Amino acid sequence: MVRSTISVAQYLEQQLAVCGRSQREVSAQIGYPNPNIMTMFKTGATKIPLTKVAVLAKAIGADPAFMLRLVMREYMPEAWEAIEGILGKDSLLTDQDRAIAAFVRDTAGSTPVDISIEENQKALRDAIKGIVARDQAKAVAAVKRIDALPKNSRNKSL
Repeated sequence: MVRSTISVAQYLEQQLAVCGRSQREVSAQIGYPNPNIMTMFKTGATKIPLTKVAVLAKAIGADPAFMLRLVMREYMPEAWEAIEGILGKDSLLTDQDRAIAAFVRDTAGSTPVDISIEENQKALRDAIKGIVARDQAKAVAAVKRIDALPKNSRNKSL
């Protein structure tokens, strides 16, 4: 299985860079009057409270289920392992998980896709790794574009 190694802070930084909203807008939407909280989340200096995960995800255009999984894996790995052990690893599907399943179903038509075959696993793994690498490169480029802005321009977007 392909596992993301992105941290909550990195993911948040990338999503903020691509969502088109300022830190000030996002922080206000999630109930914080001071946009500095977003910088603290982005640097990892402050953990995102679980009660804010869903509203923050929606504010930055992220999938709340994905963000919850990311936050739980990083902040409370033992608790998340217990939850997955009880409910199953696939109990919390994201919108993207559902979209991928629908895409496979639509693409395959009436032919079943047998993922138990090692050759099929390798082909799918390679395709997913390529997609992940391309998407991560886009997100990193967005962060770099923002980082390249003069400091006074970046502060206006806060």
